[in-house]
Amino acid sequence: MQTKDWFVLKSKAEQAGYSKKNFPGLSTSWRRGVPIMVGALLLGAGAVDAASLDKAIEDAISGRLNCAGVAPGSPLAAVCGGGGSSSGGAAAAAQTTPGVVQERLLKARGEGEGMADSVSELLPGLSVFLSGEYESLDKDRTPFEGGYDSDIQRFTLGSDYQFTDKVMAGLAFTYYNHDGDFDNFGGDFDNDSYGVTFFASILPIDQVFVQVNAGYAAKDYDRTRAVSFSALSGLANADYEGDEYSAGILAGYDYTVGNLSIGPRLGLDYIRTEFDSYTETGSTGLELSFADADQTSLQSRLGLASSLAFSTGFGVLLPQAGVNWVHEFENDQRSEAFSFKDDLNSVAFLYENEGPDRDFFEFTLGVSAVLPHGWLPFVQFRAIAGHEYLDSYAGTIGLRKEF
Repeated sequence: MQTKDWFVLKSKAEQAGYSKKNFPGLSTSWRRGVPIMVGALLLGAGAVDAASLDKAIEDAISGRLNCAGVAPGSPLAAVCGGGGSSSGGAAAAAQTTPGVVQERLLKARGEGEGMADSVSELLPGLSVFLSGEYESLDKDRTPFEGGYDSDIQRFTLGSDYQFTDKVMAGLAFTYYNHDGDFDNFGGDFDNDSYGVTFFASILPIDQVFVQVNAGYAAKDYDRTRAVSFSALSGLANADYEGDEYSAGILAGYDYTVGNLSIGPRLGLDYIRTEFDSYTETGSTGLELSFADADQTSLQSRLGLASSLAFSTGFGVLLPQAGVNWVHEFENDQRSEAFSFKDDLNSVAFLYENEGPDRDFFEFTLGVSAVLPHGWLPFVQFRAIAGHEYLDSYAGTIGLRKEF
């Protein structure tokens, strides 16, 4: 569902009576939205044997690592050149831009309401909004990366201004937290993001709209990776930062029949995430180092959206539904590199990260209401389907107030 502004709802009511550098060691988990997903290290695969990161670590210790270069007396020196079980765990992070921004972009289109906990019009044409959202995002284990179960909480505060009946623009500030646990007691992660997004909507001709958005987010990643190899076991911890740059455009046409509005949508979303280099901490001897990295995602979305307005004894109800086919053009599977913290020569070893699922579908379903005295409650559900290894379900419920 894409949020439409308060006066749009009122209109409906009256009718009825959203390159790596050097040797990167990260992979990015992508997502929907004004969508987008951010990256991080997951269980990867060795570049030589196309195995997991665990296998690449085991192979390096068992034969490829020059043991003479390992720090004397370190835990790694004790097992260098020997066999054993592999390390476990991985890291992950994901991010999305706020759906409320996507919805507020549709302010001038005349299609219903959505996703804001409260909105107050302070001056003619000026609005402020607050949004909260929860999402369950789970990943299945694959030959290249480990699985995890995770939760996302997102809070957005923003403002927009209606310059004319055809032009609206605004800013939104978002805090986002993504935390989860890796499968098989492989560790956990807790990632935070603080972002700002500019958005605008233009109506060049009747029934046609164009939306644009551009944003930046500062990201902080915390990960714990379970380690087990021969006599070594324990936890390796990582704390590193990143920067995310995003942009998007969406165009559509709305065909109206009575109180029903339906039409096609075509959009393009770009996101580039840059990760700082980092070295894990711990005393297992299997702590790893990763260089700076970057990740690029470019997704198109082709879909259909509809809304319906009808009056009741207590107000006007506005059910909405939509479906999008999402295609990923970038984010190719690639070789990543790591080195051992205790290796004085910092020899790099390669594995391969997860390749993207190129095509999947996104469904949205919601209902909002225009009630007396400016109250506008809503509920929304969103899900993806047909994705090879991701399951995502998001729900939003809120209340908006017009003054």
